[in-house]
Amino acid sequence: MVVDDFTDPSSGWAIPTISEYRSGNLVVGHSEPGSTFIPAPIAFRGSRIVKATASIDGPGESAIGVFCQADLDRLFTGYIGSIDTAARTVRITRVDQIRKVSVLAEDPIDVSISIDKPLDLVLRCLQENGIARISFTVNDTTLVEVSDSSSLDGRDGGVFFYHAEPGTFGVFGNFEMVALDAN
Repeated sequence: MVVDDFTDPSSGWAIPTISEYRSGNLVVGHSEPGSTFIPAPIAFRGSRIVKATASIDGPGESAIGVFCQADLDRLFTGYIGSIDTAARTVRITRVDQIRKVSVLAEDPIDVSISIDKPLDLVLRCLQENGIARISFTVNDTTLVEVSDSSSLDGRDGGVFFYHAEPGTFGVFGNFEMVALDAN
């Protein structure tokens, strides 16, 4: 299990020029637009739940979320549960070994969800008989679910942020990653 409220900079999350600890949060973003994946400092295989409080600070188009079953040694493979502010959607995507991104499930953001406030994100990544069952929950409501027969089995989980303009940041708090089996 990994639990972090981002108050201790020595816990291993900050990456110079990409992320920093600020007022009990991990703030992610840098001068170049693009995607950033920051793994938890402890990794393990198997089914898991990845949770974080997340918000966006700044005016630019962006996406914010959490990821699981990732293998960062292979240029990143994994499942991402995210909220896309430009498209106003929630989605589960899969990135494979050749960096192909596949949207596995996508729905419009529910009108009850305000992207102007911190959101509680939960990505459930279950492995059952070689099938991945992934669900993404925002503020206690499961919004998208999917099964993937080509399941991934990477060890990493963590936070994800995409921004199209400099000056837009992902702000994360209260991270938790819990193993659901003994792998």
